[in-house]
Amino acid sequence: MLSSCLTIFLIVTIRCDASNSTHRSILHDSLLHGYNDRVRPDGPGDGQILVSVYFTLMSLKEFDVQMSRFSVSGFLTSSWSDERLRWFPPDHGEILSLQLPQDEVWTPGFVLWNSYSSLTKIGFRDAPVRVYSDGLAIWNPGQVFETSCNADVTYFPFDIQRCTLDFNPYGYNTDELNIIINDTHSSMGESTLNTMWEVLSTSMYVTSVQNELMVHVSVTFRRRGFIFVLLIILPVVLMSLVNLAVFFIPVEEGNRIDFATTMLLTISVAMTVVGSYLPQSSLPQISIMCYMVSIHVFISMLVMVFTVKSVQIYHKSDADEISTLAKFWTKMMLSKRREKVGFIPSNTTDITKVQELEKPNWITTSSDGDREREVKYNHQDENEDSSKKEDEPKITWKEVGSTFDTFSFIVFILMIGVLDFVTISMVILKGETAYS
Repeated sequence: MLSSCLTIFLIVTIRCDASNSTHRSILHDSLLHGYNDRVRPDGPGDGQILVSVYFTLMSLKEFDVQMSRFSVSGFLTSSWSDERLRWFPPDHGEILSLQLPQDEVWTPGFVLWNSYSSLTKIGFRDAPVRVYSDGLAIWNPGQVFETSCNADVTYFPFDIQRCTLDFNPYGYNTDELNIIINDTHSSMGESTLNTMWEVLSTSMYVTSVQNELMVHVSVTFRRRGFIFVLLIILPVVLMSLVNLAVFFIPVEEGNRIDFATTMLLTISVAMTVVGSYLPQSSLPQISIMCYMVSIHVFISMLVMVFTVKSVQIYHKSDADEISTLAKFWTKMMLSKRREKVGFIPSNTTDITKVQELEKPNWITTSSDGDREREVKYNHQDENEDSSKKEDEPKITWKEVGSTFDTFSFIVFILMIGVLDFVTISMVILKGETAYS
């Protein structure tokens, strides 16, 4: 009994499917009989045909900065009404919709105008066009779109890029075809993840160029730049700071110049490796990070020059005269008090005591009446100058060299700090607001 019921059920199902297939075949032949896919459908009052367009972004495949190639996968969905594709469902087995091949019905024939390789119509020969009984046709071709897009790498590695896909209904002017956008913000699929780029938003708009319509799909995306912080910014900053350790190596060890030379070569080689990660593009302008890396190399060269100068100062002979400016900076930078250098001398006598001094023999007298005059040739100023010279501490060339090291370290640490702070702030802050 059970087997008989199953047999009857299968027979009925097969007959129904055969009946539906027959109806679809008849409907297919009926719709396409005398149909010319090269003639556009009539619009209201034999005017413009209205085409509704919508774009769905599935994934960002690639963005080659050097080659200016932008590649995404997605679907450009368009719909219109074709009176030639209407039918009455009860006459055709209640079929409400039917799929027809793209090459057998009229389509808007969109062309990717800014294609990277060649201008061809989107879709493919057997791409399905869903047709409904009321004449509504929906065409949903999906493919990988490659376009030309110039990158702005000014704020690399936190740069935000914006590329557009320009679709043109090739061969139709504004008098024959009109385009409307279902939603100004096109949707993004679930698989939009890219290891290098993060899609922020997509949008659509229509423009008219020389009496022809152009559909623009704008994609805004941001570089995932944290990896470049580890590969570029951190090594450059750390090596520049380590390079400044040369000013703490005692000159007596004799390793200063060797260390400075080794660090200069190390930084130069490292910058070559780092440069391979930097974008090779100069339009619209070079990346700020390129300037930062170049300045760090220049600073390393200056450190080398200052190191050689420091060793030269340290090994100068005490017979060589030290300039007044060098003495002044040495006193300021050493930050230690010496007796009688701007302070009260230790052998200062008590001014409350008055001592009588024997009249020296260099005092002469002359009499004029009852009054005696003394004429003194006072050499007190000369004695004070000589006393100051004796009390003034002696500055050696070694102390001048030590002061020069301290001064050089402070100058270079400030240069590196200001350079890195300004560069990173500009890259992060301006990069985020460039396309806001």
